Amino acid sequence: MMKTQSLFKSNHFLTMQSATLLIAVALFLFGVDHLIFSFKKNSCFLQINQLIALTSNSTMAQCAMDLVSQNPDISSLGIVHGLPQELALPYLYELGKNSNYHSSAYIRIGEILWNDNQKEAAILAWQEAENSVLYITNKSIFEARNNNAESALMWAEVAQQIDPSISEAKSEMYSLLCDSLRADGRANTALNWCLLSSTVQQNGWRQIALANVYYDLEMFTNAVNLLQVELKNSYSEQIQGVLYHKLGQSYFRLGDFPLSESAFRSAIESGFMDGIVYDNLIKSLIRQNKNQAACLVIQTAEKNGILSNLDYKIQFSVDCKWEN
Repeated sequence: MMKTQSLFKSNHFLTMQSATLLIAVALFLFGVDHLIFSFKKNSCFLQINQLIALTSNSTMAQCAMDLVSQNPDISSLGIVHGLPQELALPYLYELGKNSNYHSSAYIRIGEILWNDNQKEAAILAWQEAENSVLYITNKSIFEARNNNAESALMWAEVAQQIDPSISEAKSEMYSLLCDSLRADGRANTALNWCLLSSTVQQNGWRQIALANVYYDLEMFTNAVNLLQVELKNSYSEQIQGVLYHKLGQSYFRLGDFPLSESAFRSAIESGFMDGIVYDNLIKSLIRQNKNQAACLVIQTAEKNGILSNLDYKIQFSVDCKWEN
């Protein structure tokens, strides 16, 4: 019996020595502050993951805030992932009382409410968060980039509901929706986003995108008015050429063939040498019974390698004859 007790004491002593050695090594390797922080962090996470209810002193919220103040790399919001809603929401509301975490806490509150199909409550929560519009805008952009037009549209509408103002921060969201919805053949839905995109991005291309949607919707007068204004701006020759071409197309659809001819010629003069602009110019001339002028354009385009191997008599309803 004495031997057994002696052996137990010896083993206990060795265990204590080993524990002391391990702690000493840990302190040496990681430093006292780091080790204390790790203990505090683990303790905090254990409290929450064991679903210990909030006390009147909000110990869980305070624990998380203390961790964040000691180490900015750790996010207290991550703690609520996995908690049931009835525990996560009180924790987040308490955390949101601190101005340093107010915005991020309410963004997470909005997420939880949205996923619980409490849409109106979620939007009210997001309206409390300073950075929520950027957060929701980025969700829309992500969905649009992944060709999820419907989800992108939904989040964009939420972003505008939270903050109806038109801002540069939302410009990519506007332009992606404009282009993707038009590509899906949803010009009516695209129009509003194209208008917003054109408002915040004065670069010529967004105005051309808007003109394209006007054209799709047969709002040719709107397209003409927009393009005439944009042509007064100092854009590059490339953009000027595209603007003139779209203007020519709009005049053509309005039945004003002399103005469409003038616009197509201006597009070519600006360096827009694509076959489509020559094709449209030829058709505009033929509509004016300017067959000789049309043939001259065909000949010039063919010599420049822009149009080739065409049966002009069939394609353009004109019989051109010239010497090679």
